[in-house]
Amino acid sequence: MVSTHFTLPENITPISTEADPLKLAGDLRTLCKKALDMGAAGAAVLSPGDLCFSDGKILEKMMQTDFPSIHWPLDYPIDDLKNTLFEYKKGIFVYIDADPDMPDYGGGPIISPEHMAAYRKIHEIVSAVEAAAFYLGYYLAMGFAAGNCRSIFCAGETQCNAAGRGKGCIAPYKGRPSLTAAGIDTRETARKVHLSHLNTERLFLSGLVMVA
Repeated sequence: MVSTHFTLPENITPISTEADPLKLAGDLRTLCKKALDMGAAGAAVLSPGDLCFSDGKILEKMMQTDFPSIHWPLDYPIDDLKNTLFEYKKGIFVYIDADPDMPDYGGGPIISPEHMAAYRKIHEIVSAVEAAAFYLGYYLAMGFAAGNCRSIFCAGETQCNAAGRGKGCIAPYKGRPSLTAAGIDTRETARKVHLSHLNTERLFLSGLVMVA
């Protein structure tokens, strides 16, 4: 029986069950270039197996509850997140250089305007790459960035709006979940993807967009 109540508009491209490897490779190069054009210091294609998880980092972030948000600490099972990430074939890992004197803000307020600008920049790059992936046909693209989104975009609010029942995020197209709150060790991941100009002994801010 054919439904007469719902039909797909002709301009929506269905998600293919099998990605074209040549198209995917070209699109990943395009997305890396997008990140670099926006100011990323480096960008690399990775596979889920390149992601390095640290249970210690998860526990560390779960203890930081003084400035909670919908993404800090993450309030859903970490195994579910890992399983979801491993359903993807490829992603883009990006980074920007940071002030060597920048402290570890964790999930708390970011005091320095310069440091705030750096956190905003990595979120902007991740959001733009995620959006570009969507328009290339990767509708399930999923981005992560550095830091607590509340500290970066909603520090002046008394609480995270999205964490309130029936309320939405006031910066829905800007903030992304934290890589470290998701338990991803960014230094070890960066080493595995061999970003040529990145000194992993120095401080940097990173982002991730899982694409296909």
